[in-house]
Amino acid sequence: MNKTLKTIFIYFVLILLLSLNYSSNYANSDITNSSLSEASKISGSEKNNFDGVKIGDIIEFGKFYDIVDEEIVKVPIKWQVLEQLNDFSLLISKDILKTMPYNYSWSPTNWEVSNIRVWLNYDFYDIAFNYDEKKLIQKVTTANTGNPAYKVKKEFLTKDNVFLLSIEEAKKYYNTSRDLMAKGTEYAKKEGLWISKYQTSDGYSVWWLRSPGKTWSSAAIIHAAGDIGLGGDGVATRGNGIRPCIWIYTGKE
Repeated sequence: MNKTLKTIFIYFVLILLLSLNYSSNYANSDITNSSLSEASKISGSEKNNFDGVKIGDIIEFGKFYDIVDEEIVKVPIKWQVLEQLNDFSLLISKDILKTMPYNYSWSPTNWEVSNIRVWLNYDFYDIAFNYDEKKLIQKVTTANTGNPAYKVKKEFLTKDNVFLLSIEEAKKYYNTSRDLMAKGTEYAKKEGLWISKYQTSDGYSVWWLRSPGKTWSSAAIIHAAGDIGLGGDGVATRGNGIRPCIWIYTGKE
């Protein structure tokens, strides 16, 4: 088996494993208390320093690659707190951490079977978080409702440790396009992250949402200027960035 076929086979197996997490027992249009209630209980042995954290705060959790003094090293990831439900907080990386296509093939796809979901829930999850940090991360049910603007309809649920925002969530958590603008790390830039040179968005980049674009061969994006690209980019487009999202336990020890 050649290297290309072997890689495709491995990703196919990982996608099947992720698909097994699918559950039809939820009817939520969003991540809710009920999806977090199934999370593993936190014992006193899982220490955290997040007591008092609130929406809008920037906190550090986990480590991922960046470039420091011309060397690739793992540095603390900075996260913005988007929402809080009881003792849990929704986080999104402050910066774009990596660039990759939503899917390696131009064929129609969706979040459930995309390569970007596989990478987030396996590669990124294992690279970024140690054993104790993983105990704080909650596997949640994420709702996927298509793209009503283009009548791309297919409702399904997935269970994810790490995910991307949907169109609906981007609208819910951000009041202005300015708030949605994001820059990449030096590591993401070295990987090939596209960087805007336009006056209104100079230095900022495009990042993926998990929702489909105008067809199932595209995925919605946040433009460098911060507006939501409902039509999206083709799923195999290179140069777009990733801002992972996670739910973690931030309650009192």
